[in-house]
Amino acid sequence: FGLSVACHWKGIILAVAGKNDEAFESYHEADKIRCLIGETPSIIKIKNGISYEYFLCGDYKNSYDIVNSFVNKLTEITDYSEILCTLKNVSVALLFMGHFKRAQEINTHLIRICKLFDLKEFIFCPLNDILIQSTLCYIFTDKITQAKLSYHNLVRSTLCVSDNFSC
Repeated sequence: FGLSVACHWKGIILAVAGKNDEAFESYHEADKIRCLIGETPSIIKIKNGISYEYFLCGDYKNSYDIVNSFVNKLTEITDYSEILCTLKNVSVALLFMGHFKRAQEINTHLIRICKLFDLKEFIFCPLNDILIQSTLCYIFTDKITQAKLSYHNLVRSTLCVSDNFSC
């Protein structure tokens, strides 16, 4: 397992350095090792990471496909932050692929879960990111009143926005 962690971190370092092809080689090596070990939580973590990296590179379809390759295994884990992270990865990929209604359905569930458990953020994702995504989905589906309400909730919030939406 230690080797897969090293490969994962090597991929992160290479990605930050802008060496995306080499980063993906390291990520996929970590994924292979974790799949051989067979521990579902660690497999989901690496696949979420790979999905997110494809998202950052603008390959939204591949990002979405990777998440869908394991989404049926979410019931096998108890790390609720990782489940929320997975759902966030699906919603953001859908948003950037132009599937605004489907992205908004997932965002609505994410917001409800966060409110239910009083979560202000989960792995790598402040609640404000979800509110921004919701606002955008509402705008692109011509639901202006909902967009204004979502934006109002965002402005009222004292939470930060991640690097994904800070620009």
